[in-house]
Amino acid sequence: METGTGKTYVYLRSIFELHKKYGFSKFIIVVPSLAIKEGVYKSLQMTEQHFKEHYDNVQYDYFIYDSQKLGEVRNSATHKEKYNLLYKLDSIDAYEQKLVKQIEVASINVQDGHNKPYIKLLKVNNKKSPIQAHVEFDLMRGWQGEAGKKMAEKWRRPVRTQ
Repeated sequence: METGTGKTYVYLRSIFELHKKYGFSKFIIVVPSLAIKEGVYKSLQMTEQHFKEHYDNVQYDYFIYDSQKLGEVRNSATHKEKYNLLYKLDSIDAYEQKLVKQIEVASINVQDGHNKPYIKLLKVNNKKSPIQAHVEFDLMRGWQGEAGKKMAEKWRRPVRTQ
């Protein structure tokens, strides 16, 4: 996108909206070049008062992270002495190392979820003619009820064969 179209302002404003709506308070802005980094820093300085006025004097802290350290990490793989080691720590490892007290997994079960076709054979009576099969199935009745809630009904009906 062209220079001067408001990209920086839009994502800064989005940051403040995320803070206002969800309480997010820490953001990292990653840019591809030193020139853009300096431009973003200047924009942060120039818009500080504007955003404080617009968002009830919200805390407005920012700094430039020294990205040289990222280069050191990437290049350290070839050194004889190990500097700035990175490692992976997943939830199981953290529990086994007693860094966390417990691991909790949240899950949900959907009941009466009528988003898939459903039919169940309940009973078959073949002693008399015609043969009868009792089935249960979901019948969608379109949009009904408050706020457009989709209603579904379970029907139990005998099915006769000819």
